[in-house]
Order: sequence, then C-alpha cells, then structure tokens
Amino acid sequence: MEDGSNWVAILNNFGFPTVVSFYLLLKFEKQIEELTRAVNVLLDTVNRDK
Repeated sequence: MEDGSNWVAILNNFGFPTVVSFYLLLKFEKQIEELTRAVNVLLDTVNRDK
C-alpha cells in the first residue's frame, strides 16, 4: 500500500506543475501568434507607404 502513496506523492509534486506549465505555454503561444500577425501587418503598412 505504501507504493501507492509514493506514486500519489510523485504525481502531486510533479503532475500539477507540469499541467500548469503546459497550459501556460499553450496560452502564451496563442498570444505570441497574435502579436506576430500584428507586427507583420504593421510592417506591410510601413513598407507600402515607402
């Protein structure tokens, strides 16, 4: 029974931070893609006006 307690402790210590890290990475990835699109639009606008 103690082996089960060890696995639960390992999941509690490493599982939650891992899930949170992946969630944040995915969330920031979407924001970075939006910022990249905005910068590209600005670059196109600047280059078109030259």
